[in-house]
Amino acid sequence: MSQQWSVAVGFAKAVGDDVFAGDVNEYVGKLAEFINDHAEDFLDALSDHSASVYGCPEEPEGVVRYGATISVEDDTAGDAGMRGATLVTAAARSAGLPPLPLVRLEVLDDAERVV
Repeated sequence: MSQQWSVAVGFAKAVGDDVFAGDVNEYVGKLAEFINDHAEDFLDALSDHSASVYGCPEEPEGVVRYGATISVEDDTAGDAGMRGATLVTAAARSAGLPPLPLVRLEVLDDAERVV
């Protein structure tokens, strides 16, 4: 039986001299600006799923991240997680966000969701 699930999906990458050449702080600043400039497009792409999105460098310093929490209807938590990850990944690409590794996937049903 199908039910509503809250699916949180996050992408992040630590940046450092071993990964990126040049000034790391400048790179993080430019990437954060790019992510924030595309946040509205990211949110629009998920508008059918009661989405909230985020995107910026956060603590720890040198980590860039973005993600979304969406609502999906599916039969199981596993199915909802797979569907949510697919939807958020596609929305990020359509919004022009850079591909970063998936680092968070959390699925909660209505009873588990804290309001």
